[in-house]
Amino acid sequence: MNKVFQISLPAFLMFVLLGLFSCNKDEVETVPLGSVNINMYELSPYYNHEFGLQVSTDLDTYPVYYEIRSNAKIEGTTITINLLDIEKISYSGPTLPDGTISSYVPVGALSKNEYDVTINVADKVNTGKLKINSSFYTLTFDNPDGLTVNHDTLRRVPDYALWGHLSYADSSNAALAQTFVDTLVNIGALPLNVAPGYYFYFEYGQDSVFTQPLNPSYAYATEFFMSYAGSVTDIENIVNTYYNDPAYKKLYITIYWFYPGQKKSAIIKPKNFNEMIQSHQRFE
Repeated sequence: MNKVFQISLPAFLMFVLLGLFSCNKDEVETVPLGSVNINMYELSPYYNHEFGLQVSTDLDTYPVYYEIRSNAKIEGTTITINLLDIEKISYSGPTLPDGTISSYVPVGALSKNEYDVTINVADKVNTGKLKINSSFYTLTFDNPDGLTVNHDTLRRVPDYALWGHLSYADSSNAALAQTFVDTLVNIGALPLNVAPGYYFYFEYGQDSVFTQPLNPSYAYATEFFMSYAGSVTDIENIVNTYYNDPAYKKLYITIYWFYPGQKKSAIIKPKNFNEMIQSHQRFE
């Protein structure tokens, strides 16, 4: 069985967590859902390569801690996803700006096949096809209504991929961040070799350049994209060393690793991305 290893949360997911700290009312208050855009994602092999959608509103005038209510059903090779409306969530934390609402819709573990897909955006019906093979997913709709698919092809992250970034506020910490990357190389990590495309967690362009969402709270970042098929213990020791060394408190470390093994890492700070999505998503 394979696992994902993550330290910290990438910035592009931070707002999603805010809904976890809200207080729900006994009566659900909602507002209508307008048009949305979606990204496909695949959870780590630890979760049997479960497929899902990240759904975001086109309008950016909502409190960001509101939620898109949804449900999903698989019957054979037919998938139905209902995006119902937007639930108003009460929130007592620090003041936040309005923006888009982004929610996650887990669909489930799907075998390699072709599926008939219906996505209902409130009362707008969209029918299309989802095709899955060993390398990627493709999702297409003939006449989308209220729905934009940002990337019609999602490439699958290969086993042993190891990637992430170290963010910091002062450029003088660049050398410190590079020592972390060098340590990964010293235990045998190699450059990540993947086909150009969109992987949800990152993209790899035709120009052979990787890009990934970074933490906007920091002005600088050192990124890495590698493949590592070595010892789980070695990775754990490195991460523990860097987290426990006061010198490295200047760095915000985000690291992912898809690796084989029979245990889930105990060094997940603060929370595994897969668990965050599953615990956050609410089915109606």
